[in-house]
Amino acid sequence: MRKALPALGVAVVLTLFGGPADAAPSLKVSPGVVHVGDKVSVAGRCPRNSSRNVTIEVAGKVIVQTRAGRNRRFSSKGRVPNAPGARAVRAECGSKLAGTGKVTIVRDPAFSVSPTTVEAGGTIRISGTGCLPKSKVNFFLDSFSRIGSTPADREGDFSKRVKLSKRLAVGRHQVTASCKGQTFGPVTITVRAKYPAADARSSTVAVSRSTVTAGRTVAISAPSCDNGTADASLDDQRLVLAAPVRQGGVYSANATIPSGTPAGTYRIVARCNGRVDGAATVRVVAADQLLPTNATGLPSQRTNILPGLGAGLALIIAGGLVLLGIKRRRSRRFI
Repeated sequence: MRKALPALGVAVVLTLFGGPADAAPSLKVSPGVVHVGDKVSVAGRCPRNSSRNVTIEVAGKVIVQTRAGRNRRFSSKGRVPNAPGARAVRAECGSKLAGTGKVTIVRDPAFSVSPTTVEAGGTIRISGTGCLPKSKVNFFLDSFSRIGSTPADREGDFSKRVKLSKRLAVGRHQVTASCKGQTFGPVTITVRAKYPAADARSSTVAVSRSTVTAGRTVAISAPSCDNGTADASLDDQRLVLAAPVRQGGVYSANATIPSGTPAGTYRIVARCNGRVDGAATVRVVAADQLLPTNATGLPSQRTNILPGLGAGLALIIAGGLVLLGIKRRRSRRFI
């Protein structure tokens, strides 16, 4: 009996004064997760003997003002501010607290990968926004190969450097990410072989000229690389291949030696799908050191033909005049 008396006393007090639940009831906030700028619905009940003018705040900022009904209940919608994270919701009726709640605000989804061209075994940075705060973010390559993870921060943002495998196949791959209720990507990256390659063989690649000036074009011939991606480099500098042709098991293309390449000896390395097919040595020289294509020590055809033709005509005319003179002398003797 003595144990029941305190409990009975508490029940009487709660009945008379309304209790803590009536003084500050919880607010009904829906939905619980919204994006920046979206609307959220807040419902509650004003305390007794309070104003029916209601002010609703999210993250300390007023999102809507409304008025409670005769039963002291209210429900209204307002746009959440740009304040990502788990934020407090507060409602006041006049100067009295009507209740509190919570809402999680996330940024609009965004996703990026940099750089988008990387060597096998290199590192990329994966970044994004739009996850739930503190949720786990997983990173994938080509949808199925998990390459790392990181927790989102308290605002739902994430960023992490991820090292790729040295055995990763050369070519294009897709990077994606996922967290609770959200998928990001894909972003396409291109993986290339590491430059320069020390295992290049010089017997399978041919160039049209072994001495060239910067800015000039040379023709490159290499194994055909059927159904593959062919590329070439001048030592560690990537070359742009133009007018490629695959025929008879040979891949041919034109490559321009980059302008500003210092004079010296270089290797042109040819690859197929990142695999080294061969190399050829070229010497880059200054423009004044390169002989012209007709530098043979002989005059050109035009300067050689015209003087010879003139001399021949002169000899023919002179011979005709001599023969004419001899014929006239003989004619005079017989008269």
